[in-house]
Amino acid sequence: MFRSLVFFAALSLSALCHADPAEELAERLSAIHSLSGQFTQQQMDGAGELAQTTQGSFALLLPNYFRWDIQSPDSQLLIADPEFLWQYDRDLDTVTRRPIGSTEAATPLQVLAGSAQDLAERFAVSHTGDESWQLLPRGSDAGFTSLELIFEQGALTRMEIVDSLEQQVTIQFSALSEAPLSPEDFAFTPPEDSDQFFYDQ
Repeated sequence: MFRSLVFFAALSLSALCHADPAEELAERLSAIHSLSGQFTQQQMDGAGELAQTTQGSFALLLPNYFRWDIQSPDSQLLIADPEFLWQYDRDLDTVTRRPIGSTEAATPLQVLAGSAQDLAERFAVSHTGDESWQLLPRGSDAGFTSLELIFEQGALTRMEIVDSLEQQVTIQFSALSEAPLSPEDFAFTPPEDSDQFFYDQ
């Protein structure tokens, strides 16, 4: 009996050791249905010096919805739904809209809001720790060369990004909430007096 228990324990340990990182990450992300909170983003220059700190709020509704509201030092809003990616620069009073099909690999947040199939197809995924994963784009259309997702006790707390210019960006999440969201929370109507550029027309 003892030998059988040891044998099955060894099998279980072996299965854990050989679990596919992409599947594990997809399972972890699939547990997030809706998520909102605050963020602090720090961007380092090529010399490793702090170039800019950005703060604001965000919201995710899986799949395919996100809202990224930059409140300082400038004021910008990014919203994605299944059809479009909107960018509203409040300081310049400018709105741009692009079809999501042309930008679906463009931002790290769209990785979080995407499907498990997209994750496996577009990225090579590996473990960097018990609760952290690194994603390397398989194609050349992503806006970054490396993305690391760091969880703590099952909650996403940080993202480490190396962008297409080889600059490092760290995003720290706080005040997280899993309160239910709906597609209506991501609706956006451009201000009538704004300059509007619709790249799908």
